[in-house]
This record gives sequence, structure tokens and C-alpha cells, in this order.
Amino acid sequence: MRLALSIAGWIVLVLLVGVLVAAAWFARPLGKGELASKPSPADDYEEAVRRIDEVEAAEAEMPLQPVGRSYALLHPSRTETAVVVFHGYTDVTDQFSKVAQGYYDAGFNVWVPRMPFHGHIDRMTNDQSKITAEVLRQAADANIDIATGLGHNVEVIGLSGGGALSVWAAAERPDVTRTVIISPLMLPHGYKPWMVRPLARLVAVLPDSYSWWTEKQAAEPGPEYPRYSRRGITAYLMMAERAKAHGAKGARPVRGDVVVVSNLADTHLDTTYPIDVMRPLVREDRSFRSVVIPASEGLPHDFVAANGENAERTRVAYRYLSEAIGIPLPDPLGLADAKDKTDTGN
Repeated sequence: MRLALSIAGWIVLVLLVGVLVAAAWFARPLGKGELASKPSPADDYEEAVRRIDEVEAAEAEMPLQPVGRSYALLHPSRTETAVVVFHGYTDVTDQFSKVAQGYYDAGFNVWVPRMPFHGHIDRMTNDQSKITAEVLRQAADANIDIATGLGHNVEVIGLSGGGALSVWAAAERPDVTRTVIISPLMLPHGYKPWMVRPLARLVAVLPDSYSWWTEKQAAEPGPEYPRYSRRGITAYLMMAERAKAHGAKGARPVRGDVVVVSNLADTHLDTTYPIDVMRPLVREDRSFRSVVIPASEGLPHDFVAANGENAERTRVAYRYLSEAIGIPLPDPLGLADAKDKTDTGN
């Protein structure tokens, strides 16, 4: 009996140690080393344009939707500031078409890259399962590298998954002078911050699975993917977690100005968490600002795409977006342009 109790005790001890080791593994920082920036900036405007040409040539061979391709709005030479626009996860570059035009009209060179495995004609593609944090890191670095040749300063803006890349860029790229972070994919609604790491680790080792964003979107045509990959979402979460890890010991790695846009009506993501994470990361000599959209405005998660789920409220959304960006934006629905043509008889 004494021997049996001893064996049982050893079994319990081994199980306990195993649980503790597993818990430590699941809770350790995400992307600690492999997600560090590896910059290779363009030397000048001509080099940046050459890289853009290479991207567009490669995409011309891919089965992509026209509204899903990378595109640039360029002035004849390097501008004071260039902006990189990161679209949302499962969305397309056309999501930011009006915003990109606003930047260009204000004198910026603008680069709107397609995110990896996005924009396919086959909206049910399983290529989303190929999205990893390292793939996103490479894409973020490469596209910011292009912008360094397009402008003397670099601004980065992104929504949702693109917002997570903007969070990463603010913390990892000292050459980014300003970041506008819109509803970043950092903490899904209903989750606690401590849950992100173990859930991301678990998803990474399990077979990938897909879910519909909404039943309505699944039934409607459109350029966006109607479903999402859990592995894909995890990759974006890991990019944002990389930035969060910088602040674990009180570091302030963000050398540029930061604006965080929080939409309190967003039912997909925690709206205050990005502010809590980013504010302590910004150096004292740089500015941090938050633009809060009240829940009473009733804006959905994607309030940027002029022809998306928010079409009826897009003008309201763009007033807040213009405040965050600091430049005037075109009429998102094009109604002002149509009125001008009618008034002039064109």
C-alpha cells in the first residue's frame, strides 16, 4: 500500500509539472524574436517605384479581383510624407480608396499594398490558412521599406487586421513618424488580455478551421472574403502582441506620433484595450491622441469602406476619420461630385 501511494504521488507530481510547463509555454510572449523588424528601406524615389512595379507585375499573374490589387497614388517625386495603408483582414485594398485619395490630394505619396493571400477572385479560398505572423511581418517590413523612398517621413494607417500591423509598425519601425491605428485586431470582444497568448498558441498547433463573419455576408456578393480563418486571425493578434511585449519592462519603443481611433459601437473588438496598450509605449517627446466615436453613432466595425456595411453612415464616420488623420477627405459616397456635375451641366 505504501508503494502504491508513492507511485500515485509520483504520477500526480509528473502531471502537475506537465501542466505547469504547458501553461508556461502557452503563456510565453508571442513572436518574441521572429517578429522583430528586418528593414531594407528603399534608397530613393526611383528605387521605391521600381519595387512597386515589381509588386504590380507579380500580382498581374495572380487570379485577383481588380479591387483587391495593390496600387499607388504618386506625385512625380518624393514628398514630405508618404503613407502606407494597411487594409483589414479578409478585406481588399479598395476599402481605403477614398482615404487614399484624400491623402494624395493633401500632397502625400500613397502606397496601398494587398495583404498576403487576400483579394482572390475565389472568395472561398483556403489560402488564408497560409497567413502566419512571420508572413505578415515580412509584408509589413517590405511595404514600409517602399514608403521610405516615397517620402522623407512615413505615416502608417490601418483598420482591424491592418490596425494590428500599424501597432507593430509603431513599435518596430523607428522610421515611422506617425501611426493612425483604427479599431486594431488586438483583443476580440468578450476576451481578457491574458487569454490571447494561450489561445494563439493553441490555434497555432491545431488544424485550421473557418467561420462565417455573418450569415448575411455569407449570402451576399462582394469583394471581401465572407469567412475567416482562425489561424489567420491569430497571426494578426501575434503581430499586435509583439508590440505589447515591448512595454513589459516599461520600455517606450514608439518614436513617432500615435493616434488611436476607437469606435465604441464596435461589437467585434475591445475598444479601450488598444489605448491602454499603446499610450505607455509612446515616448514622452512624441504625441499620443485618441479619437473616440460614441456608441450613439451606431457605426459598425468597418466604417471606412464607402460601399460596405456602413454605407448609410459613411459621412458621419468620415468626419471622425478626418479628425484622426488631420486632412480633409473626399465625400465618401461621391454625392458631392455628382451634384457638382449636375450643377455645371456635365
